[in-house]
Amino acid sequence: MPRKHLSSHPWIDFLTHSEKYAAQTWLLLGEASSKIEHLSRAALRPDLAQKLLQITLVKGIQATTAIEGNTLSETEIQDHLSGLKPVPPSREYLGQEVSNVRDALNQAMREALATPQTRLTTEEVCKFNEMVLRNLDHEDHVEPGHFRLAAVGVSDYLGAPAEDVEFLTDRLCHWINEMDTPSGGHQYSFALIRAILAHLYIAWIHPFGDGNGRTARLVEWKILVASGVPQPAAHLLSNFYNKTRTQYYRELAKASKIGQPASFVHYAVAGFVDEIRAQLEEVWEQHYDLTWRAVLHDAYPEEDGKVSNRKRHLLIDLADHGIIDESRAISPKQLGRIGLLRFGADYGRLSNQTLSNDLADMLKEGFLANTHDGRVYAQRSKVLAFLPARVDPQLDI
Repeated sequence: MPRKHLSSHPWIDFLTHSEKYAAQTWLLLGEASSKIEHLSRAALRPDLAQKLLQITLVKGIQATTAIEGNTLSETEIQDHLSGLKPVPPSREYLGQEVSNVRDALNQAMREALATPQTRLTTEEVCKFNEMVLRNLDHEDHVEPGHFRLAAVGVSDYLGAPAEDVEFLTDRLCHWINEMDTPSGGHQYSFALIRAILAHLYIAWIHPFGDGNGRTARLVEWKILVASGVPQPAAHLLSNFYNKTRTQYYRELAKASKIGQPASFVHYAVAGFVDEIRAQLEEVWEQHYDLTWRAVLHDAYPEEDGKVSNRKRHLLIDLADHGIIDESRAISPKQLGRIGLLRFGADYGRLSNQTLSNDLADMLKEGFLANTHDGRVYAQRSKVLAFLPARVDPQLDI
């Protein structure tokens, strides 16, 4: 007897329909792959790397729960997860949702590191669902981590017939695992395709009584990190879906209506590229800062003594905190109050004249510059001289 989904959900056909992908989709996949490679090779200071990882983790958790209605902000999530500020009792269930997603992400990462492989299993999909629903209230027909026995859906979309969901989930895992990945350095492009299709198919099948969206996004994330995508980038799809939540649901509905995934794949890849471009801008900014510090250490070496050290410290602080008005009588104490001197001891016992002399020296040496109204700022743009020469097509000559 034919399975019911063949007539009720004919679009669940386990075909990529890649021939339907627009040329722009393939171009974006190539850019995504290249940028993932760039990010994976971007060495950062340990403190900056940890900060990037923490920020993206919190953003990813906030995104995947907010799509389902969780109203905790990033700050509240950070405070909750760090134990600094518990969620009020009336919203404790929101904190539990957040903790569940955090625990699922951490477990998936530990398993990926312990056993590097990109295979997806039905048991793993069920485990994700069990974890996201742990200790949360749910309808009587919902059994976390177990396939549903009743019809469920979202809005006007009804999931695949209940009697077919285990068969369909098994087949999904087999299909994703056996999907061909061409050689030649395109593994990240096809990791994205596999992850997005797994997400879409779980949304289509709707295997569980609740938590299908969170489960789908966790599966998507797991496929990406298991394929070598850096953790900060693996959260970007969830972030994008959350930012474009209305469009996200519209694209899911459109994909089922037209019976193939090309439109949803394009939507997701385009969003991923936008997000990773912004992430790389942050990384490049940190690289410019590291280069700036290296230039200052060359210009003002540690071994040259106190004068060299205090100039270097002041330039680093100015680059971090902005412009000062040299035309006014600014004391070292005032500079410390506005955060410009992290090494206050450098100028704490020195005269204002010493500070003025140092500023004049650094202006002459080219590490400071004047604004049109007489203020001074760190000339950090000097590091741009080390970039490869190129023509800027945006420049109007």
